[in-house]
Amino acid sequence: MRGQNAVDVCPLGAGEPGSDSRSTGLAGVDIVAGSKDDGGAIGWFEAPEDPRNADGWEWHPLYDAGWVMTLRPHDFDGDGDQDILATDRRESRRGTLWLENPGPENAAESRWAEHRIGPVDEYEAMHNVIADLDGDGLDDVLVAAKADPIRYHRRRANTPPEWETHPIEMPPNTGGGKAVEVGDIDLDGQPDMVVTCEHADEGKTGVFWMSYGKTPTESHWSAQSISGPEGFIFDLVQLVDLDRDGDLDVITLEEKGPYFAEGFQGEELGVVWYENPSR
Repeated sequence: MRGQNAVDVCPLGAGEPGSDSRSTGLAGVDIVAGSKDDGGAIGWFEAPEDPRNADGWEWHPLYDAGWVMTLRPHDFDGDGDQDILATDRRESRRGTLWLENPGPENAAESRWAEHRIGPVDEYEAMHNVIADLDGDGLDDVLVAAKADPIRYHRRRANTPPEWETHPIEMPPNTGGGKAVEVGDIDLDGQPDMVVTCEHADEGKTGVFWMSYGKTPTESHWSAQSISGPEGFIFDLVQLVDLDRDGDLDVITLEEKGPYFAEGFQGEELGVVWYENPSR
């Protein structure tokens, strides 16, 4: 597998210790991985009886990819096993999808069923997040998009899963969308979004947060800068109360500024956290 770009770990079955069924996770968690470039793929490494034996891990391909961004384990169909959420940013099948785990007896025997979330080949899908944005008890999927609006894939039905897609505009003077997270930033009881960007050059903002007015399906959300103009290419973002003052701070990574931004005079911020002033 070339150009590994995304990885997650989870048990991909529910077998009992001592059983002979494959993909049971009885040796520990399995590894789900994705890659980019020629031969890009999503698949999983089946844990051997001795996980310390590197040669014992067996690769099971599931999906031919262009450039995998985020992989997340999630039980989309409610059958008790872990499915896989993925965003693929390149080539003709780019977009958001989930792969259906067929159960422990069959997980290693064939490719998993592919289910698309939203349109195919309409936007360059970057990192994703799962969150119940509208509070209806169903987990929605939000995806940052390069040079495009954020995609809010609202889940309309539980069984079978059904989706409707709402674009959320990027605010002016920001870079291209890279990652998104959901949390109550201003402590008003309503979920907000924190967004990171790449190519935030020429004074553009690379990290900001947004809040909606009446409903999260609105295309225009109010935005507030977090990072200011400092930084150029940001990546994944996490919301954590790092200083334990009761509000969510922002942790992210800024990289590659001096190498890719023409005329960029700053230095990489590296791993950085922004302190939420709400408290």
